[in-house]
Amino acid sequence: AYEIGYLRQEPDLMLLADSVWEELTWKNKKVRKEVVWELLEKLKLENNTNDFPLALSKGQRLRVVLGALLARNPKLLLLDEPTTGQDQQSLEEIKKLIAYFSQMGGCVLFCTHDIELASEIADRVIIMANGKLIANGAPEVILSDRWILSAGGLTVPPLLEVSEALLLPKCITVEGVGRYVSTAVMGRL
Repeated sequence: AYEIGYLRQEPDLMLLADSVWEELTWKNKKVRKEVVWELLEKLKLENNTNDFPLALSKGQRLRVVLGALLARNPKLLLLDEPTTGQDQQSLEEIKKLIAYFSQMGGCVLFCTHDIELASEIADRVIIMANGKLIANGAPEVILSDRWILSAGGLTVPPLLEVSEALLLPKCITVEGVGRYVSTAVMGRL
C-alpha cells in the first residue's frame, strides 16, 4: 500500500493509460480484479472499462484518477480542488468517495474554496492566508465567522447571510437550517 495518494488540481495531467481499466491497474501489480471492479462500480465507471480516459467527461476523468489512487490503497488522500468545474452529479459522487474512504479508515486532506462543501464533509477546517494559518477548528464555527472568511479571501456563504438577516443562529448549510428548525420548532434534534 502507498502512504499518500495525491490528486493534482488538473487531474487530466495524471491520466496516462489507454483505457480506464489500465488506468486503475497501471504499475499496480498487487491490486486484485475484484477490488478494481468494486471501485469501478463505486465510481459509476463499470461501463467505461475499455474507454480512453481522456475521451470521458470531466467528472468521469476525475473519478478515473481518484479510482487509480484508491486502487493503491493509500492511508492519506491529498486532494487539490477536487470539485472545480464538476456538475452536481459528479460533486455528489466525489463526496460519496471521500466519505467511503474516510469510513474505511483513510484520512483526506483537501484544498477548496467551496465553503458549503467543506462544511458538509470536513471534520476540521484550516484557513490560511499568505502562507499563514489564521483559523483551525470545527467547520460550523470557522466558516460562519465573517472576519475569518474575509481574512482568508473567502466569500460569505449565502445561507449565513440569510440566517443573519432572519436573526437565526449562524447557519452555513441547508442541514444547519434543518437542525435549527427541528430543535427550535419541534423541540428535538
